[in-house]
Amino acid sequence: MATLIENDSLKRAQLQDELKALRQQLKVERADRVAQLSEAIGIAKSLGIQKPTTPSAMGDSVRAGDVSLMRTEINNQKIPLYFLGVEVLEAERAALQQRKNDDFTEKRIAQIARELQLLQTNREVEMLNQRQNEDLFLKGVEPLRAEIVRLGGVSSMDFSALKLVSVDRKAMNPTNPVKPKKALIAVLGFMLGALLGILIVIARHFVIQRREELHMPSGSMLQGPSCVSMSCSEILLKD
Repeated sequence: MATLIENDSLKRAQLQDELKALRQQLKVERADRVAQLSEAIGIAKSLGIQKPTTPSAMGDSVRAGDVSLMRTEINNQKIPLYFLGVEVLEAERAALQQRKNDDFTEKRIAQIARELQLLQTNREVEMLNQRQNEDLFLKGVEPLRAEIVRLGGVSSMDFSALKLVSVDRKAMNPTNPVKPKKALIAVLGFMLGALLGILIVIARHFVIQRREELHMPSGSMLQGPSCVSMSCSEILLKD
């Protein structure tokens, strides 16, 4: 209901603002029309136009003669306002100056008045206020009521004779420790230690061998072939 009332208030304020703006616009237009009529009256008086006429009729009036002439004029151009004559212009200006309200000249004002009248009473809010039992209009109430009844029946039950758990035998402390497993730890430690020792020995062997190769003198590598060549030359000399 609060949302409906708030929406109606907002709509009413918007319509009132629009109505005020329209009335101000019509007032300005009426003042502009009076100013135009006053200017046209001055021009008509200076030209001596007392009654409505047309530019062609003014030209024919200059001609003399008793000839009666009926003229039908078709012209797409807008005739200036002062051709209406002083009498017509003054009558219209007097009517505009005496006008107190311009609402009848704008159809939208009547529509706004009708909408404001409809907003005076909100039938939906009235029907909501007249409700006697709100539960009839709530969705999903019946399952909740059934659940409340079911829980009420459960709360009244006697649970003293209800046996939820049965014990086959009481728990006993184990005779042997579950953890740690000493035999498994000893075997794994021995195997890992042996593997680590083998890896250390192999690595040490390769390091020592590499070090000996790097520090070996170059002459020792040529000693064998030179001795062989000397022995061969001695054998040839003896022969």
